[in-house]
Amino acid sequence: MLELIQDVTEKKLEEEKQQRLQQQLVHSDRLISIGRLAAGVAHEINTPLAILSGMIQGFLERNGSFGSETIKEFKTMQKVTKRIEKTVDSLLELSHFEGNEQPKPVNINELIKDTISLMTEQFAAKNKNIVLKLSSRLPKIKGFAEQLQQVFMNLLINADDATADGDTISIITQQKDKGTVSICFKDTGTGIPEDMTSKIFDPFFTTKEVGKGTGLGLSITYGIVKRHRGKIQVKSKMGRGTTFNISLPVDIGKVITHGQRDKDFSC
Repeated sequence: MLELIQDVTEKKLEEEKQQRLQQQLVHSDRLISIGRLAAGVAHEINTPLAILSGMIQGFLERNGSFGSETIKEFKTMQKVTKRIEKTVDSLLELSHFEGNEQPKPVNINELIKDTISLMTEQFAAKNKNIVLKLSSRLPKIKGFAEQLQQVFMNLLINADDATADGDTISIITQQKDKGTVSICFKDTGTGIPEDMTSKIFDPFFTTKEVGKGTGLGLSITYGIVKRHRGKIQVKSKMGRGTTFNISLPVDIGKVITHGQRDKDFSC
């Protein structure tokens, strides 16, 4: 009897080990595809963007030829192109996954507040409720602030697209253990079909209508979280909403990834 129990236990442990190895291979393939995608998109955008930026700068240098309103519009265009340039730089950085930039202390709660402030008018116009439950004891983490803000922005945009007027979007932060922080984005929107949740981080996969989504937001989000040695999970029920749970290490340089089991999904 003891031998039978031992055999069953060993078989179960071996199956779990094979399952984790399979998941690591899937993650690795996904990261490679995201990296190639990011590099390709960045290089395709860079050339026309450089031409556009040069033309705008040329127009600004001839400000005597244009009225004040036109100059104002050119300056707005210049700001937008600079923002695109930053996004392209982030894509190129993401395509390498290991750049020259070093991780710095990041206040997650403040970064979330800053990101929400960029969308306040949009949410208010649709009468959407934003609920923040941010832990006052959350430690700073080592990371890349601009990339993490991109993650938060992508998740907020997704939540906005998935919710209707009067729905609620909640963001919760907490320290799960001494070395890990948890960030949850919950919405009361339409939800994602169960057979699609395993594909939503794949490049170009989208549940949105044609013309309303590129399928890049969540794949880039996935790559950024993985670059921070973190994990992102999703749970969704049709008609009840979706929850994304991100787990990030406090110190990106002290993470041991081999042989770890995924922790239970909780917010």
